[in-house]
Amino acid sequence: MKQERITEGSSWIDPRGQVMKTPDDVAEMLRLRACGWGLKRIARQLGCVVRQDLLAEKGVTVSRRTLQRAVQPYRQALKA
Repeated sequence: MKQERITEGSSWIDPRGQVMKTPDDVAEMLRLRACGWGLKRIARQLGCVVRQDLLAEKGVTVSRRTLQRAVQPYRQALKA
């Protein structure tokens, strides 16, 4: 399986049409968090309120922890 590295300005589109955040987006999230912003405020500001998207698009209600467990393998793959 071919692995690609995430580079500055690159984005990835998954099969559902969702665009993965770029390194610049992640840096902005971390900067806002360091400034004392809460997670919900950051998500609203940057347009990445995942749980609400799942509810609106699929009618699925999930807890934050369930979502964290679901994406953990993907996050680990990105770190590698």
